[in-house]
Amino acid sequence: MLTVLGGLAEFERHLILARTSEGRQRAQARGVRFGRKPSLTAHQRQEALARRARGEALVGYCEELRREPFDHIEACLEASGT
Repeated sequence: MLTVLGGLAEFERHLILARTSEGRQRAQARGVRFGRKPSLTAHQRQEALARRARGEALVGYCEELRREPFDHIEACLEASGT
């Protein structure tokens, strides 16, 4: 009896995984972005890149923002390919 219930549960889990996978693929095809929202706006990211290009320390910019730690801004800039 338990073996049959276990088999049904495993089958149902397989169906759930298949449906969620299909849903994710459809969402990606529509252009939905997954993951955490960017914490820096495009303007803030451009400003940080400009300051880095001028040779300024990003620590000062972090203090001006008063909400983003330095390592987070560094990670955002590295993710943008700079």
